[in-house]
Amino acid sequence: MIPLHVTANLDIDPWRDLEDIGLPLNIDGQTAKIERIGVLPNATHNGRACVELLLRLPDGRLLIAETTMRLFNAAAAAIAATPVAQLEEL
Repeated sequence: MIPLHVTANLDIDPWRDLEDIGLPLNIDGQTAKIERIGVLPNATHNGRACVELLLRLPDGRLLIAETTMRLFNAAAAAIAATPVAQLEEL
């Protein structure tokens, strides 16, 4: 299984491990945008569902990202339990 790492607060705990791998910098601050999200039934070898994300990169190219429904739901639950998410509900 591919792990999905959830970070509760990127201001406090940024992804420093990505600083030295040569990710392209977006000088104008643009990031990829999630344009679509959907569920693909029976997507794994075991017949489990996957969540598909369509991302539009700053240069206009499209990219599809995928994770299992199980990992997506676990990540959503972990994020919803963070203090930051709870403050958003106030």
